Order: sequence, then structure tokens, then C-alpha cells
Amino acid sequence: LRLRYEAEDLPHTTGEAYAADEVSNRRAMAFNPAVHAPGYIAYGQYLELPAGDYQVNFRMKVADSPDIPAEAWNHIAVFLDAYSIQEGVVAEKIVRLDQQQRGQFGRHVVYSMPVSLPRPLTLEFRAQATGYAPVSLDAIDVAPSLPAQLVESMGVSAARFMEKALAGMTLEDFV
Repeated sequence: LRLRYEAEDLPHTTGEAYAADEVSNRRAMAFNPAVHAPGYIAYGQYLELPAGDYQVNFRMKVADSPDIPAEAWNHIAVFLDAYSIQEGVVAEKIVRLDQQQRGQFGRHVVYSMPVSLPRPLTLEFRAQATGYAPVSLDAIDVAPSLPAQLVESMGVSAARFMEKALAGMTLEDFV
């Protein structure tokens, strides 16, 4: 149910692919403002999606705090969006260089963006570096959002399973 785009396999207007052990596929896209002009670290692969709700996850790293110049704080590091030829930008997320969020910088984390389509559309997913901080983009995952009721029932089932497991029952006893 999930589709993964490796960032280094997507078109880009800036940045370069690099090798690293901590990323999927052992390769990712890097943007360094000292070397590269602002632009798209990754975009594309148009995908036809039916109407519905989706979760788009960008696995990305914004530079360590010491690598961010003082004048860059509170500026936008990356624009993330879902773009449709027919409608333009249909969802967007801004990654801001915020002092309160500095704990997540310097390591790959997932930036989630919900996308709601009232009708079928052809989309591409884009990550645009602004030039205020180094950024690494590992992958973009697209998946349908699970209805809240289903997620809730999965949690109840997991809790019941754990109760039975703690009581010494096995998976076969549970099913």
C-alpha cells in the first residue's frame, strides 16, 4: 500500500547524490548552500491517485545546529509540496529553522504532509531548498491514510494481544 521514491532517483535542479550508511538504499540527495543554488532537491514521478486521503512522508535531515548561521534562524529551510498539473499545489508543508525544533536537526526524521484529494489527480511530490541550511533528502513515501476507526481498532487488538501474551497465552491461543 506504500510507494517509495528514493530521492537520488528523482529529477532535481540542485544538489547532488551522495553515499551514506544511515539512509535507505545507501544513497540520498544533499543540498549545501555553500556549493549549490536554491532549487528542487527532488521532484517528480507523476503519479495518478484516486480521490481519497494520503500521507506523504519526506525522510529528510536539516543541518546540525552549529552548521546553521545565526541569520538563518526563523527562515524557511525547505518547502515540501504535492503538485498537480491540473490544480497546482494541492498540499504543502514548510520546514522552518526554528530554535524550538533544533533537537530534530542533524539527523534524518520524517516530515509528514497530509494530502486530501476530492477527485482523482496526477501528482508529483517536491522538496525545494531555499538556501538557508544544508539539507539531505533520503526518500519520499506515499500511502493512503487509514481511517481513524481502523487505526483505533488496530490499537485495541494490539492491546488485547499484549494482555493475553502477558497472561502466558501464545498467538495461536489468541486467534
